[in-house]
Amino acid sequence: MSFKKGGPIEFTVVDGSPDVVFEEKGNTVGMIRKISWGNRAPKLELRKWNLDSEGKETASRGYTFMTEDGPNELVESMAKLGYGNTTKVISSIKDRPDFEESLVKNIGMEKVMEAKNTEFEASEDEEFLDPKALMLSE
Repeated sequence: MSFKKGGPIEFTVVDGSPDVVFEEKGNTVGMIRKISWGNRAPKLELRKWNLDSEGKETASRGYTFMTEDGPNELVESMAKLGYGNTTKVISSIKDRPDFEESLVKNIGMEKVMEAKNTEFEASEDEEFLDPKALMLSE
């Protein structure tokens, strides 16, 4: 529940919609969710939520996307500005049906085929977990 001048305003988190924490500090979290405010049509939003000791959520400042294109435009703008770890971004989108087609359109078939045939060697500064060591440490 949140408040406005006339009193509390009810909200509903849409079942099956994104419910992603992208940042947290203390009892405050930043989340991506699809919310219906006051029985209005649900919309995707970025919002800070304050959590009390019992897990009750109180909405804080946020941004509700006005159009279906808004989230896509935000992601593209953030990437152009240099935000997002390239490896993690690629990992997040690699299973999309249009991934290879988009790669070919942007870097060309020759580079896509070259990348597919390249063996990856981990650098010494990369850290890999040993499943056996994890299991034995418990």
